[in-house]
Amino acid sequence: MDKDETQIEQIYEFMQEYAIRAGEILMSYRGKVVNKPKDASRSAGADQEEGGLALTVVDEIIQEGFLWELSRFNFSPNIRINCEEETTLRELFRENKGELCTVHQDPCDGTKPYLDGKNDFATGYGISDPQNNFTHTVIYAPARDKLYVASPDSDFVFNKNEEDLETTVTQSKPNYKRIFSKRVLNERGKQEAKKAELSVEDIESTHCRIIDVALGNAGACLYGKSNPHDSFVPYAFAKARETLLFDINGRPINGQNIVVNYKNGFPVFERVPSVVYINAENPHKDVIMNILSDTRNLDETVL
Repeated sequence: MDKDETQIEQIYEFMQEYAIRAGEILMSYRGKVVNKPKDASRSAGADQEEGGLALTVVDEIIQEGFLWELSRFNFSPNIRINCEEETTLRELFRENKGELCTVHQDPCDGTKPYLDGKNDFATGYGISDPQNNFTHTVIYAPARDKLYVASPDSDFVFNKNEEDLETTVTQSKPNYKRIFSKRVLNERGKQEAKKAELSVEDIESTHCRIIDVALGNAGACLYGKSNPHDSFVPYAFAKARETLLFDINGRPINGQNIVVNYKNGFPVFERVPSVVYINAENPHKDVIMNILSDTRNLDETVL
């Protein structure tokens, strides 16, 4: 293992340990915060309708702790960051070019289910290489007590005690007819899916839903105008589980499709026009792609 690989492995191991701590923070504040309109000027690309000033306090606690510990690696000047919130300790990474990698963090993915007392929310972390290819996933869904991790070498589902759940828990039967969609299918498209005996649900936690597709608990996840930290943090895990990634036209997506600009010394990962995750074992894949091929079925966001 060369120096760069060793450093990446250190970050990956740190992210796994920190994700568990972040999950504990989320659970400790659960039920103690309420939603308020989010100040878009303080948010690094979050959807306003899903944010909240009270919840942002939790986000900031988790993000600041993560950035402080990440900055303590002696190679941190070679790390570029892409984080959800505009917090103070982002300054430690200003002007970093990411010669080693970019580290991505979403302190709480799934604000609405978190506030509503549901279980499908997560704290997510990812690593992408200098060509913007996402290579590592660390996602912890604390209410599920499941840690989903993947690197180019391996992938696992653990609990917070690092017990391998896939060797101790009976796997459920796949549910490939379950489809998640946000800003992709319009009402006509949803009706076409229903005619094909598919069930369409909204996306609340992108990380949880892509993981569900990768594990066969759903058949597809469709997202229009998505932030990369939403749709690509789970990518390494999904790829390891033979999950396919396209745009709505069926074209494969990789790092070359991710546009990164710079603003005030920080990278800005621009939204991706459309993202389609489909489980490779899904027998309804062609049906889904046929629905997507008809523009009459699509939300104006992706047209």
